[in-house]
Amino acid sequence: MSLPLLRPRSIREIMEKTYVNSETLFNYYKLSEENAGEVAQHLFLQTMGNPRHLAIVFEECKTVEQLMKYVVQLEPKRHQEYVSYISNFKEEVVFLLDLAEKNNSVDLTQQISKRCKSISLEIIATNALIAWEGELEAAQLVISPTLISTMATYFFPLMRYLIYLRSVLNGPLNFSEAFELMLMKRIQELFSQPSYPNGVLPSFFDSPKFGNCHNLKVCSNVSLMPRIMPRGLGKSLKDETASPSSWPLLLKEMDVHDSLCLKPSPLSASPDVLFVGNVSIESRAYRYHIAIAANHYKTQAVQAIVAEECDKFNVMFTGSESKNPDHLNILIFCSTSYDSEMKLKFGNKKFCLLDTKDWVFIDEVIVLDLSSKENRAIFFGLTADDFLNETINIVISKTSAALLTLQTNE
Repeated sequence: MSLPLLRPRSIREIMEKTYVNSETLFNYYKLSEENAGEVAQHLFLQTMGNPRHLAIVFEECKTVEQLMKYVVQLEPKRHQEYVSYISNFKEEVVFLLDLAEKNNSVDLTQQISKRCKSISLEIIATNALIAWEGELEAAQLVISPTLISTMATYFFPLMRYLIYLRSVLNGPLNFSEAFELMLMKRIQELFSQPSYPNGVLPSFFDSPKFGNCHNLKVCSNVSLMPRIMPRGLGKSLKDETASPSSWPLLLKEMDVHDSLCLKPSPLSASPDVLFVGNVSIESRAYRYHIAIAANHYKTQAVQAIVAEECDKFNVMFTGSESKNPDHLNILIFCSTSYDSEMKLKFGNKKFCLLDTKDWVFIDEVIVLDLSSKENRAIFFGLTADDFLNETINIVISKTSAALLTLQTNE
């Protein structure tokens, strides 16, 4: 059994021989001998050589610029289903991704045991939208950049994610979301094993409450949660959207799990990342909700912006007159730029604490100073001259000059 894919050479040939009106696609898009190969390679990676997908691309794109910017996107509902599926086969999907990156073949007839059932790698690959060609017993895998980006988001640890970011700095990249994901993955890395925050990273986490959490461990698997918006329709963590009034139901659903790492879609009226689990302080048990709020370089963080993130977090727990004494609600605000008033609050430290009197359901607000390259290197566990630290700085600064420097050094 074999599945032939349209390789870049075939895609180029299609553009040379397929007519639109009275001219070939090659002439319609005003291609040249120099850029035709680049266009064919891009279309191959985006469509994985699927003829039907290629037809859609040629139908939607009217210029070569549109062709080169074309990115296959999963529909929101399908994205939820896709992430849920591949999360059930995380090890197998990463294994297939590694083979694809190394251009190694794989026997897709291999059987994998999951939950007392047997399933072939072929079925996993197909449902994960991983294309292949050749013989089933020696298949060559092809994974589109869009799916690699999804896998990087949910599966890659911090260092591998930074290496991935380095490879896509020239492409379409949501820099704000990349910053959020770096923060999420760093917290997962710091607390992959039970630890005291003030013992792991005291320069940022030496606080009375969060800093003294006993045996804090956060969830390593990332799960989707609804985008919180005024007209959100859902009432479950699996729904695409939900309104702020649904928080009691969402929190109740969270409590079914021992621990969670939740990542809502962009533009959600909620923290950017939410960790849920169990911890203790001085032998007293708590159900923790640790929220991460990221402020990207585009907006200088002022007191009002921090307060707005506190409001988003606080409203999660509204609905009762007083705070649940068994809850420990911590907001960690991270910005790469602060105004002069906020900078004064740090003094000589790399963090400061905000008074929570205006937010009855929040126990502690920790504001991290990530405005300098030195502080970011310390926070992310890198040296100032590490090439991955430079990758972080490029993501944050997003300047063509920095990107040119990176390319020159390589």
